[in-house]
Amino acid sequence: MLNKKQNKQLLLFLISIIVLTCLYWGNRKTDFFMDEIYSFGLSNSYFAPFLSSIKGGTLAGNIVCHNEFIDYLTVGSSDKFAIGSAVYNQSKDVHPPLFYIMLNTVSSLFPGVFSKWLCIIPNIIFYVLTMVTLYKTAYLLYGNEKYGIITILLYGLGRGGISTVMMVRMYMLKTLLVVLLAFLVLQLLNSADNDEPIPINRLFAIFLVIFSGLMTQYFYVFYAFFISAFGFFYLLLKKKYSHALSFAVSALGGSLLFAYVYFRFINNVNNQSVGNSVLDSAFAFTQRIHQVLVFCKKLFLSFPVAICVCSVLILLLLFNTAVKKKSIVFSHKDLLSCIIIVPAILSFLFISVIAVYPELRYVYSVIPMLIMISAWILNLYDQNVKKVEISAKSITICAVAMIIILFINEPEWIYSSHSGKYDCLKESEASPCIYYLTDDNPAVPAVTQDLVQLTDFNDVCFLYKQHRCRRNSELCFRPQ
Repeated sequence: MLNKKQNKQLLLFLISIIVLTCLYWGNRKTDFFMDEIYSFGLSNSYFAPFLSSIKGGTLAGNIVCHNEFIDYLTVGSSDKFAIGSAVYNQSKDVHPPLFYIMLNTVSSLFPGVFSKWLCIIPNIIFYVLTMVTLYKTAYLLYGNEKYGIITILLYGLGRGGISTVMMVRMYMLKTLLVVLLAFLVLQLLNSADNDEPIPINRLFAIFLVIFSGLMTQYFYVFYAFFISAFGFFYLLLKKKYSHALSFAVSALGGSLLFAYVYFRFINNVNNQSVGNSVLDSAFAFTQRIHQVLVFCKKLFLSFPVAICVCSVLILLLLFNTAVKKKSIVFSHKDLLSCIIIVPAILSFLFISVIAVYPELRYVYSVIPMLIMISAWILNLYDQNVKKVEISAKSITICAVAMIIILFINEPEWIYSSHSGKYDCLKESEASPCIYYLTDDNPAVPAVTQDLVQLTDFNDVCFLYKQHRCRRNSELCFRPQ
């Protein structure tokens, strides 16, 4: 059995291993998904949300030079900390602006620099904060450090957790805000159970976290709604009316402030028909229910160890209680566990059904709370069967095994197979290039996907397929 000092040392060791693992895979990341390029452009391009914006709304018939590509991706020395630009750009896209404000702020510290690390380093910081908050949440629930350590191990070295860090998008920030909200609500409920007044700073923190979460990604509303509703009705059933009222005012206040900011400055949910696509998915519920199974399969592939550990614990709990011919005894902490975990399950199900694409990134944010199920089941096993002790050796062996699994099935968004794939383009940088457009979408998604490679050229001429381009009496070419 580990004492408190040893548990803290093990926690620091585990977080250090996780950070080093993130740095390793960050170094291995060699390419970007289209949405990651949008992250840089929407954050850093000065009042020009899309590449076409720098040419009056269309690229067709225009030549874009190397510096214009770089200006789109980076913050210039004369437009640092242009928060208004980030907000404006997002009003033309489909997401709230908080993540883009953050990325613009970080990029402003390094004007003219385009680098994956401008987002990966902040993501690693958010990751560490997420794990520390998870640890505190598990300790607050179950009163023992081992539950937090196990949760951090299963989430922090899971393929899905590392993938969240590697993606240059808002999902890591959103994940932190989900876990923070769970922790704050749990603190509030504990205060009510102990007949303690709720500190004003805690109510303000809930207000701020809900507002920030909604300003990060719209799907945050699911977890925020369900945990707020569960917490509110819990307080009503406990006849803690003043606590329930304070909590409701805090949660609704954050939501209402978001609504004001959204309708005043953003109002973008119907841009590019994304809002309509989500609604179509919601109404086609029966046709898309199979998508839940797709998400579940991807969840297993991203967290095989966590799901196997949880499954084994459930089977052991059921088997041992059946052998002893006694029912499972639940306690008050199990009810509190439900209040923070069941909203994550419901959010996972709702998002799985309405997501336009069956990609796990849409549910990245609730996965830490799903991993908490392992800690909950372990606590039930401790209560009903016998206490399980962990050791530094067992945690280390499990960590090594999970790291090996990462090498067998690398995290998403790394694209290590793309290493050296585009080296041939650098040999043609002095030559003009022609890029054929296939549609007139002002967001130019295909061009955005190829944007990093296009920066290898001094000039790129954009044409529809039926056109020809001549520059300095030379026929431009598109490299094969």
